Amino acid sequence: MTKMESLWPEEDFGVPETTAPIVILRQQAYALEQKTRNILEAEVSSSPFHLKTDKFLSAYESASSNLVKPQLKSILGTNDFEEEEIIQSENESPDGLRHSFYIKAPALGGYRYRLFSVSHKAISIYPLSISFDGKPSKATNEEEFRTTLRDIFASERTKKVVQALLAQSLSETAS
Repeated sequence: MTKMESLWPEEDFGVPETTAPIVILRQQAYALEQKTRNILEAEVSSSPFHLKTDKFLSAYESASSNLVKPQLKSILGTNDFEEEEIIQSENESPDGLRHSFYIKAPALGGYRYRLFSVSHKAISIYPLSISFDGKPSKATNEEEFRTTLRDIFASERTKKVVQALLAQSLSETAS
């Protein structure tokens, strides 16, 4: 039997200079659990998706039901939109990653609330898109991403969600 030859380069691929969004999100999930004394948990769920299909679906879902093809072309920024292209892209390898950040309440039967989601191209981390409370935003680097997360976690919406889940979880464990 012959020895397998590696065709990969001799040198290492190097250590990434930035922290991947998934790592930052998992760190923040742990921080929430610590802050709530494990009454609440956080979960980060990742999935691949097709950027073209996602762009189509987002535009379609956000538009009115009487959307006509020229309006859809305008939203997508393309002149040759064809539904066939969307179907074809589903057979290709996914080119994007989406990470959803959930707050979970184990005392409430495992109820979970999706607080926000982050999406980016699979082979490049930045820029990335963040969707929170129905509003999209972008981060072009790790610092902007961390700033956006800080804003999300300090928002009134997030505070209300955490307080409501904590209150219900505590009342459930007290009975």
